[in-house]
Amino acid sequence: MSITELDTENADRDLTSQVTVLTDTPDASNNLICQALILFGDGVKNLDGSGGDFELEISVGGNTVQPAPQVVTFGTDVRAAVWTTAFPVPANSEVVIKAESPNLADTDVDVTAYLYDVSAPTGAETLTAFGTGSGLSALALATDLATLDGKVVTVDTVVDTLTTNLATLDGKVVTVDTVVDTLTTNLATLDGKVVTVDTVADAVKVVTDKLADTLEDDGGTYRFTENALEEAPGGADVAAIQAVTDKLDTALEADGELYRFTENALEEAPAGADLAAIKAKTDLITIGRIQAVSPVLESGEIDLVAGDDYAAAVSTALTITIEAYGGPSLSGATAELRIAALGDYEAGGCATTLTLTDAGPEMSGADAVFTFEATGEQTAALGTVPPAAPLNYVHQLVVISGTGETATIALGAVNVKGAIA
Repeated sequence: MSITELDTENADRDLTSQVTVLTDTPDASNNLICQALILFGDGVKNLDGSGGDFELEISVGGNTVQPAPQVVTFGTDVRAAVWTTAFPVPANSEVVIKAESPNLADTDVDVTAYLYDVSAPTGAETLTAFGTGSGLSALALATDLATLDGKVVTVDTVVDTLTTNLATLDGKVVTVDTVVDTLTTNLATLDGKVVTVDTVADAVKVVTDKLADTLEDDGGTYRFTENALEEAPGGADVAAIQAVTDKLDTALEADGELYRFTENALEEAPAGADLAAIKAKTDLITIGRIQAVSPVLESGEIDLVAGDDYAAAVSTALTITIEAYGGPSLSGATAELRIAALGDYEAGGCATTLTLTDAGPEMSGADAVFTFEATGEQTAALGTVPPAAPLNYVHQLVVISGTGETATIALGAVNVKGAIA
């Protein structure tokens, strides 16, 4: 006869102390006779093979089945099975099976526990016991009923599958609805964009239509129509333009493939000392952009009055800001403002007349800020305008890095004016 499996549990167990391997309430309504089969080891996580007395304990409805514990002596097999004694289980009673190994190495063993109903033979086997004749007919009937029961189970399975598939299909329908809604929204957006393109195209066509009206075919090329040129310069205007271009033409002469101004055209051009003075000033134009704070002018020139004090305490210090500074790092650096007479500077290799020092130049965002102070005694020692010509000094802004390297970051002019006593 066959037996009915009621429950099975599998897990990796530490068997060095008593551990629960199965918990089950077999039948809420009927009384049963049960037995348990426990498998130790699965070929990977096995017993350590020391054997010895293993203990099993069974409780039914909270009562321990005697003898307790049931002691089973194992051999040295690393995979073993034990079959408990049969025990009755009243309806709606919980069965708890525990096991314990005597070996301290059995800390991680794969354990599978089965609970079986062994209380009665199946219906087909009972009918077979009646013998031949009507017993055989009853057996056949029982077999048919078992087959029918299997088919009912199959129908239930099919119904469950159909239910699941219908639920999945319903989800897909919802997804299709979402896609359709998204497409509808996108089409509406696209339609708006098409309208916008049509509007732009219409506006462009209005302009090109007007342009087409101003052109006419001239033997395969196009020219502006007489009407299009109706407001073009003509008469006295054209004559005035022609007069200017004629004058310009007389001021030019061929120089190989190029043109140059004639000697007569350049008769009044700056020359000699005037040209040298202009060049001296343009040579002082610095690279980069200097943001000026009085007495440093917007042009980057420094305008001093001989004998005046220039101090941060009274907000008259010479402050030079280099915007978008890209020079040497100012961390640990010092700066010097070196001032020399223009004539000495133009002669080359001149010594400084006055050197001012900023011991702590700093960055303000992307800009570099340099602050220099000068005493009245220092500025009084400088020559003034008049009698000297304007912009009678030049300045050189130098950064000396923390490691001693020197870099010039700006050049400019200095104008020292005389004080009125």
